[in-house]
Amino acid sequence: MVQTEKSIESDLREIYNFVPTRVILFTSEHCVHCKRAKEELERSLIQLGDLSGMFHISILDVEEEEHLGSYYNVISLPALVVGDIVVDQGPMESGAISSHLWKNIISSSTERIKAPDGITREMLVDTSINLLQSVGEEGKRIRPNMGDYVHCSHLQLRSLSILALDEIAGSLLYNLGKAMGKVGGYSGWVFALNPSLLRAVNKAEYFTEGVRGVERLYDHDMSLGLYSARDARLVHLEDDNALLRVNESALSTGVPAVGESLCHYEAGKISGLLEAITSEETVVFESSCWGMGDRSCQFEIMSKERYDRLREDKAKKEDVTPEEEKEGEELRYLTRPEVFTTLLKTILRNINVSVLEGREIRSGVMDHVHITALQQQFTVLKLADPIDGALMYAAGKKVGGLIQKTEFRTVKNTPSPKEAMTLIERLFNSPLFLLSRDHLKCEGKTKKDEILFRVLECADASGISNVGLPLCDYKAGVLAGIMEKLTKSHVTAQETKCPGLGNKYCEFSLTMD
Repeated sequence: MVQTEKSIESDLREIYNFVPTRVILFTSEHCVHCKRAKEELERSLIQLGDLSGMFHISILDVEEEEHLGSYYNVISLPALVVGDIVVDQGPMESGAISSHLWKNIISSSTERIKAPDGITREMLVDTSINLLQSVGEEGKRIRPNMGDYVHCSHLQLRSLSILALDEIAGSLLYNLGKAMGKVGGYSGWVFALNPSLLRAVNKAEYFTEGVRGVERLYDHDMSLGLYSARDARLVHLEDDNALLRVNESALSTGVPAVGESLCHYEAGKISGLLEAITSEETVVFESSCWGMGDRSCQFEIMSKERYDRLREDKAKKEDVTPEEEKEGEELRYLTRPEVFTTLLKTILRNINVSVLEGREIRSGVMDHVHITALQQQFTVLKLADPIDGALMYAAGKKVGGLIQKTEFRTVKNTPSPKEAMTLIERLFNSPLFLLSRDHLKCEGKTKKDEILFRVLECADASGISNVGLPLCDYKAGVLAGIMEKLTKSHVTAQETKCPGLGNKYCEFSLTMD
């Protein structure tokens, strides 16, 4: 189930000696902007839901707490302190407080995910074994009825709804990708596809042959049954740096430009994979992406030694390029949530166009990917860090609200909870969801003061062994988001049954205040 504030804080205290982050909002009786700041702080805490337990909140009058105001060097009101740093003061932009809180949550999780524990590593390995058995000669299906592929737009919805929370969420996905590259089963394929790696004797040879192996992995992606991309080409290769172009990436193809790269997990996976092969730290970042207005993804790959030399030799440029300036000009009037809301709406339209109208999003490769790609990127997050389940829930709730607006726009009157349940059940069993292979079937029923949804062969958790935790927080959030918008009441969704708990299906309990 989705963790409560108490259980999240309890888990964090036990595992990380967690202490809530101090948040202070300095105000004054005579401050004209402080009332709005207080209201926004309250709204932000409501939106954070369970995650609000990560903060200790104080709203202080700077005139009554002069010593603290002086300590933090408050010179303009309102002033926001997160941790021990004044992150904003004076009139604040709409959404600024929420952004600062999300940034703190995600950055703390990013640090913890750099060193995945045993159970996370075990799950990464298990999903890799499931992949091998599914695409191998045995053809052992993970989902016996639905099959083992899911539409790439479901991958994009999960990724981009997390990135919508804050720009530093990319680091979270990068570090998870790096862990997957290191401990997953991809390195075996790389050695098999490039036997020259077995004859490498020095750093330069390991690096160049390792990169060639990664290129061949993407080139054989379809024949291996992965469908995460169409192919790849090495644009440039030297002893300690390379440029790899990946075409028709499942993570970003068809996505409109938002002014930033989107394939952070993929960059991390390449980095971790090369480190597993070469035993040397490798830096990878995406320099071209659909999210930046390009029509392919390019990854700059370099040894850590070269990266450090470049940083020493030349300071990073402060000014944006003409192209970046143009992109920024187009998006300047939109906040980050607004930009990504537009992006998520486009992806929802892409699913309709692809599965209902038969117009492919990707050229030369089908629009579905293996479900283990989705599980390794998002389901594993819950195990990697206790708070990431709540992050996925928040991301899913955002998507659920958008689904309600697009799929139920003809519903004029506010339905009862039972009527809303029927509408959601009908949607989840519609061609849109079934042809995109998100799940096999959805069954809804009422029980006392709750609504139950049973989901069969869910892409998020099918085939995953019992790890003692429910894993489909994103889908719980989607259900809560749709129900909340339909009924115009506060909804909480908890996953009570899941393969991660040893069950054969997923079941979600929805309650309304």
